[in-house]
Amino acid sequence: MNKEEFLNKLKSKISVLNDEEIDDILSEYAGYIDEKVADGKTEKEAVKELGSINEIASDLLDAYKVKSTASEKNIVEKAVEWVTDFVELIISNVKGKSFADILKFLITLGLIFLVILVCKIPFLIVEDAGESIFVSMGSIGKVFSFIWNTLLEFCYLFMAIIAFVAIVKKEFLKEKPKSKIKTKNEGKEKEVNTEKKTISEKKIVPKKNEKKGFISNFGGFLTACVIIFLKFICFWILIGIFGYLVGISVTFAITVYLFIATLKFIGIPIIIWGLLLAGIIFAEINFNFIFNRKTNWKRIFISLIISIVSIGGGVGLTAISAANTNIKKVDTPDTKEVTYKMNDKLVIEDFDQEKYVVDDKVKDIKVVYTYNKTFAKINKSDSDHIKVNEYDYTLDNKKVVKYFLNGLKNDTLFFINDDVVDYKVYISKDNLKTIKSNYNNWLKEIDKNPENNN
Repeated sequence: MNKEEFLNKLKSKISVLNDEEIDDILSEYAGYIDEKVADGKTEKEAVKELGSINEIASDLLDAYKVKSTASEKNIVEKAVEWVTDFVELIISNVKGKSFADILKFLITLGLIFLVILVCKIPFLIVEDAGESIFVSMGSIGKVFSFIWNTLLEFCYLFMAIIAFVAIVKKEFLKEKPKSKIKTKNEGKEKEVNTEKKTISEKKIVPKKNEKKGFISNFGGFLTACVIIFLKFICFWILIGIFGYLVGISVTFAITVYLFIATLKFIGIPIIIWGLLLAGIIFAEINFNFIFNRKTNWKRIFISLIISIVSIGGGVGLTAISAANTNIKKVDTPDTKEVTYKMNDKLVIEDFDQEKYVVDDKVKDIKVVYTYNKTFAKINKSDSDHIKVNEYDYTLDNKKVVKYFLNGLKNDTLFFINDDVVDYKVYISKDNLKTIKSNYNNWLKEIDKNPENNN
């Protein structure tokens, strides 16, 4: 990057400082780059000598006793910056090398990859051992086995990356040597580290053998792996909670409407409200954990108490309302008479002799239905194959809702069962004999040719 790009990036990374301090820092680094340019180097070469801009920003913020914003970034953002710095370091070392040197470097990288791949064998052994243990636990063991294998895969992946970068940095990549420029600011001596660009009120001396990176030790590495795995699980949980919140919100709106329309069962919307609040609480906790946001646990605790009290109180109120409510099957006050033309080939596919009443005064076939026309619609067929018990549930939602609401207003809760439609078939003795014979012959035909059964 050139001088302007470097200064803009540095400014954004130290934006927590006050304007005077930022201007002072940018002025000193601009001066350093100008000096290098005056010595014959390009702006990009001068900027490269400064090293990693992330480490520069971190050291500057530490020098001014300001917590680095990098610590507020999530692990994914840190990993991206870490990889970016590593790639930039490779480019700066490879640039200008001969083809033979580059080829040698690539072959060496391949060998390092091979060694790291062989190192996966212990992980595979541990995976198999854990899986053999979890299999004996049944269905729940499959879940634990998946979690176990996924966690080990994450551990190996990150350990492989850390090992690869550490080996390559130590054996093949060289950091730029340090040079220091001392300047004066408001009568106080400050030090500029041209590799890490550290400006401080006191001289900053790096600790010996201190290794900076994304993960400084195995304990931190393992912790990071566990955190990433938990964030991955919480991400999918958050998606599920989102779907839950959508569904429970719709349910809450419906129950509030029912209460307003009937002034009954106020406990149900209170229960739904408690469940909705609980979902929001868990969604917030998951969201804050995934994106490293602070959680106001005092507010979370109070909200949880409100949720529990709402659910408990709603259950009590619902129980009181239910005790004063009658439960009845949907009434069937309506009747309808349908006549089917009799012929020798007529087959009634839902023939049930218990529903037939012999009446020699009936010339054809008369079916008398008892049903509620708010919920059912009788269908009639004129073919040679009919079903006398043929009906559909109506889709007139307004009538259905009105029917139930009127019931609730009168402390009655209606329910629908399979016999919402009842019927009787009136038929002469001779016709009944013919219908029964046709039905039996039809069944025999189906047994011989099942594919003909429609």
